[in-house]
Amino acid sequence: MKALPVVTLASVVLAAVSVAEAHPPETPVVAPAGTPPVTVSAPGTAVAAPAVVPATTPATPQPAPGDTAPVSHRGSGFALGVQLQRMQDDLGFGATLSTPLYLGESLRFTLGANVAWLENAGSSFPDDRWLTYYQGRFVVEVGQRLSGTPIRLYAFAGVEAIILSSGLSSTGFNVGGLGGFGFEFYMPQGRNDGPVSYYIEIGGAGSGAVADQLPATPLVGNGFLIAVGVHLHP
Repeated sequence: MKALPVVTLASVVLAAVSVAEAHPPETPVVAPAGTPPVTVSAPGTAVAAPAVVPATTPATPQPAPGDTAPVSHRGSGFALGVQLQRMQDDLGFGATLSTPLYLGESLRFTLGANVAWLENAGSSFPDDRWLTYYQGRFVVEVGQRLSGTPIRLYAFAGVEAIILSSGLSSTGFNVGGLGGFGFEFYMPQGRNDGPVSYYIEIGGAGSGAVADQLPATPLVGNGFLIAVGVHLHP
């Protein structure tokens, strides 16, 4: 009768060992760094699908309001021009050819030719006639465009040639100089320069040209100079 507890105790131990072998403990799994967490649910339980985050495209930078500064300086290239000028009291009309702008858009050369009419000849004739003569010039322009604007300010200086007919002067070819300041406005086309610009130049000119064949012997191509014109930028 005393052996029964021992048999019963052995039976309990054997049953516990059998249960442990049938259900071993779970070993935890460690995910590598950077792996998104995984939710494990009990059998038969629905698992929610992970949320999908749509990809975004970086926004294209837009110009700030009021930012209309030219981004393409078309006016920096060759320029063909026509102009009206008044030198001393003489009206003139002509054409110009300008090189591209060099050295950071600060230097340019311009060649011009004009036909002009000597108004001072009126004091030598009773019918107040105008007598024709010709003027050519070669100038150097030095200046800069104002930052963020279609405006260029510059100074110019160079040489001029005055050609007089034998009816005006005994010296048909005369050389002198001229100089002054200029203002050029480029007509915008969107945020770039358009194909047209307008300019005005103010300065002075001097030469030894004299119409010595006229009774009043007036000077020619000397004095105050003002010119207005238009440039075409091909």
